[in-house]
Amino acid sequence: MAGGAQLPAAGEALWAPGQPVAAAEAEMLLGELAFLQGRGGDREASTARALDLVAGAPPSATKAAVLRGAMMHLVVASRNAEGLAVGRELLAMARTLGLPDLEADALGAIGTARVEAGDPGGLDDLEAAIARFEELSTPSATLWQLNLGWAAACMGDLPRCFAALAAGTRQAARFGSRRWRRSIELQRVAEGYWTGRWPEVVATVDALVAGDEHHYLEWECRLWRGRIRLAGGRLAEALADAEAAHALAVQARDPQDLHPTRAFLARALLAAGRRADAAEVTERLLAGLGGGVLGPDLGADLGLVLAELGLGAGALDRLGIPPSPWLEAARALAAGDPLAAADRYAAIGSRPDEADARRAAARRLTGRGRRAEAQAQARAARAFLAATGLPGLG
Repeated sequence: MAGGAQLPAAGEALWAPGQPVAAAEAEMLLGELAFLQGRGGDREASTARALDLVAGAPPSATKAAVLRGAMMHLVVASRNAEGLAVGRELLAMARTLGLPDLEADALGAIGTARVEAGDPGGLDDLEAAIARFEELSTPSATLWQLNLGWAAACMGDLPRCFAALAAGTRQAARFGSRRWRRSIELQRVAEGYWTGRWPEVVATVDALVAGDEHHYLEWECRLWRGRIRLAGGRLAEALADAEAAHALAVQARDPQDLHPTRAFLARALLAAGRRADAAEVTERLLAGLGGGVLGPDLGADLGLVLAELGLGAGALDRLGIPPSPWLEAARALAAGDPLAAADRYAAIGSRPDEADARRAAARRLTGRGRRAEAQAQARAARAFLAATGLPGLG
């Protein structure tokens, strides 16, 4: 965002003559800049200041814009109850003032927060937001296609996720939005991972990391590449990706970043024989989970880590996580039933997680002397790895 250096001075200048709503708008722009640069603490502070500045101010287009920025931060930060409250305030204000674009944004944020709280009805809100933006013929629908994709994935519906991302790709191309084209390209790295297009994933992430670009989705891209490296036995490189992804997530401070990076870091540490370090990371992970749906980017990592550390499914049951297919699969792994987890991942359509579960089943069956069954599970896992097209897998 250009002009970032001038925004703090602009906010102070507006505050001085008693223009708190305009100063709040400057704060929200600072918050957006901080988000794009991965500075979660700065964004949180800007959002809090902006909300304080508009508290009690009468409805206006500027106040509505500030509420939109605050709402987006709260949703990304997984503060679902607060995000819903601000979203509903914005929805009412936008309808009163005749601001259809902000009305649509409010619907999208409300839907995202509902899904993260475990309510699949939020998908309908997201669809309504997209339809509203399509009526307005603006590129903002692309953002909510991205959110619809991730929300559908959270509910275990990967085909709907992929369809939303494809629609977002078409919209970004239609409006010529370089920013959204790039965001979709990087978010579709997850799709490539889940469907086994691993050479494509590795090439995209390699180019991102090698370049000068700083993108807020880098943590996620490193996570997917790290899992591929771990599957290929490249432990040192997998651990490097895990550590780098976690460092980026710590800087961003958003739970949606921290949880999956901690789960994969713990898994990589266990693979490296660093059990005590893995246990410490897992303890921090479990302390932060709860209240929201289990994200799909946790994949099989969480269940495998809990099983290996001997924590069992009870560690998940105590957290009040809303039901989802991902939770069912992770719980099955943690409970020592990797075959049930493999079937659950197969139903979701996450082929790598299914392969991980089948390899865990093979190890368990071997330990029980059931060699023929173990070999069948191992063959199924190897067949997927071979189909990815990466050398040395399978």
